[in-house]
Amino acid sequence: MVGLETDRQVGQSPKRADPSLEHGGRVFRYVGKSPRRGDLIDKVTGKLVYGTDFSLPGMLHGKALRSPYPHARIVSVDVSRARELPGVCAAITSDDLPEQRFGSSIQDEPFLARGKVRYAGEPVAAVAAINKDVARKAIDLIDVEYEELPGVYDALEAMRPDSVLVHEDLGEYEMEGVYNRYPGTNIVGHTKIRRGDVEQGFADSDEVYEDVFTTQNVQHCSMEPHVGVAKVDEDGSVTVWTSCQSPYNALRDMANALGLPHNKIRVICTEMGGGFGGKNYLRIEPLVVALASHSNGRPVKVAFTRDEEFIASVCKHPVHLTFKTGVKRDGTIVARKIKAVFDTGGYADTGPLVARNGAFSGTGPYRIPNVCVDSYCVYTNNPLGGSFRGFGVPQLTWAHESQMDMIAGRLGIDPVEIRMRNLVNLGDRTCTGEVLRTSVGVKDSLRLAVDLSERGMRREPSDNPKVVRGRGIATMHKLTNTPSTSSVILKMHTDGTVNVLCSTVELGQGIYTALRQIVAERLELPMDRVRMRSPDTDYTPFDQSTSGSRSVFHAGNALIRGADDLKGKLCRMAAPLLDAPVESLFYKEGAVCKKGSNVFMTANEIITGHFGPRGATVQGEGTFTPPSAEPPDKETGQTSKMSAFWMYATQIADVEVDVETGRVKILRIVAAHDAGTIINPEGAEGQIVGGVVQGLGTTLCEQMHVSEGVITNPTFVDYKLPTTMDIPEIVTGFVETYHDEGPFGAKGLSEPALAPTSAAVANAIHDAVGARITSLPITSEMVLNALNGARA
Repeated sequence: MVGLETDRQVGQSPKRADPSLEHGGRVFRYVGKSPRRGDLIDKVTGKLVYGTDFSLPGMLHGKALRSPYPHARIVSVDVSRARELPGVCAAITSDDLPEQRFGSSIQDEPFLARGKVRYAGEPVAAVAAINKDVARKAIDLIDVEYEELPGVYDALEAMRPDSVLVHEDLGEYEMEGVYNRYPGTNIVGHTKIRRGDVEQGFADSDEVYEDVFTTQNVQHCSMEPHVGVAKVDEDGSVTVWTSCQSPYNALRDMANALGLPHNKIRVICTEMGGGFGGKNYLRIEPLVVALASHSNGRPVKVAFTRDEEFIASVCKHPVHLTFKTGVKRDGTIVARKIKAVFDTGGYADTGPLVARNGAFSGTGPYRIPNVCVDSYCVYTNNPLGGSFRGFGVPQLTWAHESQMDMIAGRLGIDPVEIRMRNLVNLGDRTCTGEVLRTSVGVKDSLRLAVDLSERGMRREPSDNPKVVRGRGIATMHKLTNTPSTSSVILKMHTDGTVNVLCSTVELGQGIYTALRQIVAERLELPMDRVRMRSPDTDYTPFDQSTSGSRSVFHAGNALIRGADDLKGKLCRMAAPLLDAPVESLFYKEGAVCKKGSNVFMTANEIITGHFGPRGATVQGEGTFTPPSAEPPDKETGQTSKMSAFWMYATQIADVEVDVETGRVKILRIVAAHDAGTIINPEGAEGQIVGGVVQGLGTTLCEQMHVSEGVITNPTFVDYKLPTTMDIPEIVTGFVETYHDEGPFGAKGLSEPALAPTSAAVANAIHDAVGARITSLPITSEMVLNALNGARA
C-alpha cells in the first residue's frame, strides 16, 4: 500500500513511493512521473480548435425543429414556407429520408421523427441555411400538426402489462444479442445474475433487510455542447467532423443506419471540450448527415444550444433500486437480491448496456454466496438516458453503500468493520463467478482512506450548537467493458522521432500524455520525440471507445506491442548492416546494439542504410484484446472472466449539518483509489478531484426537473452546478496494486472517482443527525424533512 501526504489542499502534488521500490527494482524513466501535457499551451492560450471553432469553405448551418410534446402522433409537417425563405438551402422531414434508424444497443431511433414523437425535444424537421440567423427564422416557418397521445412517465408504471407502449415495434428492431428484450412491453433490456440460492440464503440469515433507493436525471454539462459537421460526396461517401468520444462506434453505427460499407464513412475527431460519456455514441451526427445529404455537396454544421443539450442529448439515468440483503448477526452477508429499473426515456441509446454494467457491479465489492439481480432498462416518454461517467455503477453504489451503513447501524457494528468482514480478497469470486486473480486493492483502499481521514481533521463538535458534524464512508468496485479491442500504429521517421496513430480520444483527461509516457518508456526515447494527434478513421486504426476507464489498459497494451514490433523490425533491418545475426542484437535508447560489444547503429543510420539516404518510415503495429474474456450467460450472468480488470475505491466524507435549516456543508472528501500502477500522478489526482466534484453535484444539487416528460429547468440559471465556492478540501490517495496484464501494471481510474461520493455524504449526514436519506439529490428541504420525521 502506498500512502500520501495528507495535510494539503486541492492542487498540491501527491508524494508517492519510488516506483523502483515497488516493481521488481525497476526504475521507470517516464511512467510514474508527471510531465507537462503536450496540449497545455494551446489550451490555456485559446489556440486549440474545438468543434465549435471548426469551419469549412461554403459551410451551411443547420437547425432542428423539436417537438414540444413527449408523446404525440405527427399528423402533418409543412416545410414549404421555410424552403422559400432566401438563404435556406434545405428543409427536410422524415418523408425526405429513407427508413433509417440508429442506436448503439438497439437501432430504434430515426434520424427525424417518423410517425410519432416519443420525447419532448425529438427533432421533427430540420433546415440548412447560409447562416444561423436564417436557420432560426426558417425553423419558425415550419408548420406541424400534432395529435397528443397518452404518455408514460414512471418507469415502474411502464413495466406494467397494461402500460402505454412507447415502441409498438420493439421486436422488429435490430439489437445486439447480449441483451434480453420483451416485445409488446416497454422493457428494452433485462440483465440477470443468478448465483447460489438467494431464497435459501435469506432463510439461513439471522436478519433480512429490504430498502428502496432512487436517483435523478443528471446532465453531463460539458462546457462544449454537441457539435458536428458533415459532408456527403457525389458517390454517397460521408465525412463527419465531430467532437465524439468513440469515432469507430460512430462509424459503425452510421454505416449500419445508412446501409453503407465502412470504408465510405469517415469520422474525424475535432478537439473536445468535455464528454463524460455524453458524446460516446451518435447524437448530433444523424441530424447533420441528414441535412448534408440534401445540401448539394456543401458541408453542414449543427451545434446544440445549451437548452438543446438538456432536451436533445442524453442524461444520466434515473434509477429505482430495491435492495434485499440477508446477514448474520456478526454482519456477514449471506444473500442479496436486487431489482434495478433504469428509465431510458423515449429511445434506448446505451440504456441496455448501462443497466447491464450496473448490474454486474451492483452487489458491491463483497463476498456474497447467494445473489439474484434483475436490472431492467425501460422505455418511457421522459428525456433520453445514456452513457454517463460510471455506466450505471454510481447509481448502484449509492444503494449498496447506503444500505451497508443502514445494516451496520441496525446490527450495532462499526461501518468500517462490517465492510472489512465482507470485502473481497485475491482468490474470491464475484457475483458473476469470476475468480479475482490479480490487483485487488479494495481493503487497502479502505485502510488508506481511514488513515488519511484521521490525519489533519479531528471530529471535534462545531462551535455552533445548531451545526452537527458527521463522517461517512463508502467503497465501490467497477468493471470495464470486456472484451474490447484497441489497435495502434507507431510510425518512426528517419530521424528517430515517432508519431502515434491511435483512435483513443483526448477529452481533457490527459490520455495523450499518459499514452506518450508509455511509448517513451517502452522505446526509451525522450517524450518530446513522441507525438500524438486526434483520430481520423481513414488513417488511425480501430479503438472501441474512449469510455469504461479502458484507455490506459487497452491502448497502453497495444502501444507496448507496437513498440516491441517496431524494435523487432529495426533489429531485423540492422542485422545485414552490422553483419550480425538478429539473435545477437537488441534495441536500446533508439539504437540497435550488438551483444558483448560497443557496436551499435542509431535509428537514423538503420533507416537510411536500409532504404537509402532519403530514408523512409518504419511502422510498428500493435493490437490488444484482453485474454480469456468470455461473454456472461444471458440467464445467469455467470462467466469465468467478466472484466479485464476491476477498479476499487473508498471515499470518506466529513460534513456539517445545520439542524434548523437542513443545510449540508461538505468539509472534506478523502478519496483512496486502486488503479494499479499510476502512469501520471498529477493526471490521476486531477481525475479524482474532478470526479469527486462531479459526484458532489449529483449528491447535493444537480437535478433535471421533469414534469410529464418535459424538462422545466434546461438552463444553467435553473440547473444548479457546484461552483468553486462549493468545493471542499479533497485529499487523494493511491493504492498501487500491480496488475499482471496491465501496461507496466496499470489499469483504469476515471469512472470510480465519483461513484462512492453520494453514499459517503449520505452516511455522513446520518452519522451527524440520524436522518437517513434514500433519494438523490440530498437537498436542504429533504434533510429537514428527514430530521422532522426522525424527531416525530
